[in-house]
Amino acid sequence: MKEINKSLYYFYYKSGNIAFLLCVVSLLLYLSSLIFFAVISNILLVFFSFSLGIFLGWIYYKKTYSVITSSQSKKSKPYYNKYKNGETMRGLINSLRSIIFVYGGRSSTKSFIFNIFNNKKLIIQLLHRAHFPELCESVTDISFGIAIYIPVDYLNNATRNLLEKVMLEEGQDLKQDELPNTYYVVDIGGRLMYGSYLLSRIIKEVFGVEDNALFYELHDDLNLPYDKQLLTKYQKLN
Repeated sequence: MKEINKSLYYFYYKSGNIAFLLCVVSLLLYLSSLIFFAVISNILLVFFSFSLGIFLGWIYYKKTYSVITSSQSKKSKPYYNKYKNGETMRGLINSLRSIIFVYGGRSSTKSFIFNIFNNKKLIIQLLHRAHFPELCESVTDISFGIAIYIPVDYLNNATRNLLEKVMLEEGQDLKQDELPNTYYVVDIGGRLMYGSYLLSRIIKEVFGVEDNALFYELHDDLNLPYDKQLLTKYQKLN
């Protein structure tokens, strides 16, 4: 839904100036036709109505999109204030900063894997977004971005519902692989502060991890397996 909204907004935004110009031109032509060309006035009236409809639709959608964005921001603000000074988010900010700095450069050819544990149980992994076809615009899309990878096997229905609730409140596009669904994944790009905040919400509200039970590890890995069971494979190796 979020991608559809963005596409529609982009379309209306780009067509807004053209629509306005069409309205002005068609209105002038229509007024002229009333004086000189009564026969084609009906055609111009239809053209004017169509142009005016596009223009008004663009204005309505732009206003609606702004209201929705503002509403989502207001919903997220109390949560952000709750976590911004917490130990979990502070630690994640430092870790994500390292990932972005070391692996986010254009010349970087390294891969990374960032494991997040609840006690000794691995619950979440962060990987390069290019490992997940759901996040790529094409087969050649390898632009940098951090993906939050959460396998379905480790979630019960209540946990899934909590995860989907948090993503809905944050307006994030939570994606799954093709059937059978084996994981959830969300692209946080290179957003340091927001990515740390979103991870904090997931860790605390979805998995209920206490600060003293949380720890994480960052690894270089040039041969990450392109497999949907990354988490399972990693746990078997350790």
